[in-house]
Amino acid sequence: MRWGGQVFGGFNTHSMDDWNDVIDDSNSSSGSNFDNINNGFSFGAGPTVIVNDNWMFGAHYERLMASKSEDSGLEIKPEANAFGVTGMYLFPSAGAMNYGLGVGVDYMTLAGKLSDPTDEADIEGSGVGFQILGQTNYAFSPMFSGGLNVGYRFADIDIDKIGGVDNTSSSPLQSENYSGVVLRASLSISAPKQ
Repeated sequence: MRWGGQVFGGFNTHSMDDWNDVIDDSNSSSGSNFDNINNGFSFGAGPTVIVNDNWMFGAHYERLMASKSEDSGLEIKPEANAFGVTGMYLFPSAGAMNYGLGVGVDYMTLAGKLSDPTDEADIEGSGVGFQILGQTNYAFSPMFSGGLNVGYRFADIDIDKIGGVDNTSSSPLQSENYSGVVLRASLSISAPKQ
């Protein structure tokens, strides 16, 4: 086994169905000018372990920051925290470049806000998300490597409270949907092969 760690940053697309429906309705009915929310950046880190040179397992924390939308002082800022585990099969390779395919499971908590110049309301909720990932990794040295990941996230997270008030079934905002394409660059360190 070879223990290590990884830091990464990413660009993600997000469905955000409920938010975008509310935004579209507001723009058409009241003449507001909110932008749809459909992408954002993320960053994260976590430990890894490589077993038998072909299996990599890891745990991670990731902060998801969807693009904010604002108009006339009202700001929608969706964000979430993801705590997860991943497993990846690394195809055998004799060179510095290798490839892998993997899956991940995340426990996600919403951490966004609705605000205007005089008040602010936290958006709360939690749920489970899943990822499928393909990876290309290049070893700069026996200990350091850089990687690129491409994949897809499935994560439609229920909104439980807005501003401390329980969300009702009649609310048009039932969830924040972080489902979408994942593009990620990473730097890794691991113990060299013995």
